[in-house]
Amino acid sequence: MNNFDDFVEIFKLKEPLIYSLLRNNIVLDNYQPNKISLIEKIKLPNNFAQLITDKTKEILGSFWAIKILPNIDTKLDSIEEQECKDNTQKILKFSASTEFQEIKNIFPEVEVVNVEKIKH
Repeated sequence: MNNFDDFVEIFKLKEPLIYSLLRNNIVLDNYQPNKISLIEKIKLPNNFAQLITDKTKEILGSFWAIKILPNIDTKLDSIEEQECKDNTQKILKFSASTEFQEIKNIFPEVEVVNVEKIKH
């Protein structure tokens, strides 16, 4: 695992509730292999860090030290918030493109609601 996003993805299939909480309500403070410091955006259960630690050991088979700090007006974005901002920027960029303007000439009511890269 090279980064926090990879860490969060391990929970996607096996622990969807933890996955959702990590994506939407947690901000990364510091990431090192086997050691993560997080900031909660909303108040989470007191045992949440221990729950993540236990589930990480169960899924990966190795111990990770996980620390969750209280939110003190953090301006940092959760993974979900950052993805939303990135998507908004992609929409704005594509909406200003020549390609989109040509489409809009043919279909005046068209609007961009999402931009995704096509995987081959």
